Amino acid sequence: MTRSSFPAAVGSPVNSSNQRRCCFRCVAVELGIVREAVLDGIIAWYSPQGPSGLCLKQEIAMPNLPAKPRIPPRDRFAGSERVINLDQAFAELPAESIVRQGHMQKTLHRSGPTTTAIFSFDAGSALNQHVLQGEAVLHVLEGLLRVTTDASTNELGPNDLMMLEPGVPHDLKALQLTKVLLTVVLQG
Repeated sequence: MTRSSFPAAVGSPVNSSNQRRCCFRCVAVELGIVREAVLDGIIAWYSPQGPSGLCLKQEIAMPNLPAKPRIPPRDRFAGSERVINLDQAFAELPAESIVRQGHMQKTLHRSGPTTTAIFSFDAGSALNQHVLQGEAVLHVLEGLLRVTTDASTNELGPNDLMMLEPGVPHDLKALQLTKVLLTVVLQG
């Protein structure tokens, strides 16, 4: 498999009709942080800026779960002004999202390079080390979230913010039921 073979597969669907992928990359793809391609049963994720951030990983398959009702993105993100009540967005989350690795997420807004999403983590759930291709702002609204980077480990509580530069590897672990607002600005 070579990097030059990836452009032909850009945008290829990863999920077959009877399987669903379950990992942090699901979130990254939904947020537009990375794009994906499938070649020879291997999923490749790479930054939209090019294959320099290429990451290969075997597909993790799960039984197909029933689809959750959600307003289509073109309608959800429409309009030049939007007011979003976070309490309401979190209340609607279980009806609209599937629990993956102990968390649920929903993209609230996407415009240009900026994406804003909410995450609800069960106590003890984690997202193993990953890298974002944009600047990230993690805002803990409720609970306690441990964020580990190569440089430090921080426990963030309600109303704590953590800013991460693009490319900083980090792990997330919810030490209790935790709600997070994430904003990512892709580098372009």
